[in-house]
Amino acid sequence: MEYDKIISRDFSDGIKIEYGLVKGSCSRVLLIKVGQNGTIYGYENKYLKMAKQINEKSGISIVVASNPYDKTDSLRQAIEIIQDECGQIETIYFMGHSNGAILGARYAHNHQEIKKLLLINGPLMINWPQTKKGLEQFQGESVIFIYGSKDPSYRYCGLIECINSNVAAELIIVEDADHNFSEMMDEFCELPGKYLLQK
Repeated sequence: MEYDKIISRDFSDGIKIEYGLVKGSCSRVLLIKVGQNGTIYGYENKYLKMAKQINEKSGISIVVASNPYDKTDSLRQAIEIIQDECGQIETIYFMGHSNGAILGARYAHNHQEIKKLLLINGPLMINWPQTKKGLEQFQGESVIFIYGSKDPSYRYCGLIECINSNVAAELIIVEDADHNFSEMMDEFCELPGKYLLQK
């Protein structure tokens, strides 16, 4: 099992981002941003498995982006890759895990192509005002937050109620899930299909 295509692009001085593509219909594309310093494969190939599983069930194209975090907006480059590979697109769905979720929360509002956000275990205790500001500027269709009951940010989930936005928001708690969904890989891989693509 492998990606249909892997693209590596320079992002900034000394930083490259890798993109794994699973090709399908290009009218809707799922962009997955992994956690800080994460690869397009993840632990035990979880992102490759997730991408293949979603593609088989929904037929959409998937792009998984590595995350050599440099504290800036890397989503534009990902969208350019999607446009290069897929041409005219109608909708980009975004899923981010951990720091990838924070990047989506803070910067998705800069990219009108992104319509829905699925933010999984994004650290709420790290510069919350910047995260809140980004979410309040997002003009897409919906934002879904998922936190495991064993994730360190679980205790801060009340902050999500303080977001002042007209965009539909939902908080989902996954019982017994830790930050990385250890021992719950199947459940993790099902999250986009269950909470993002079906909404």
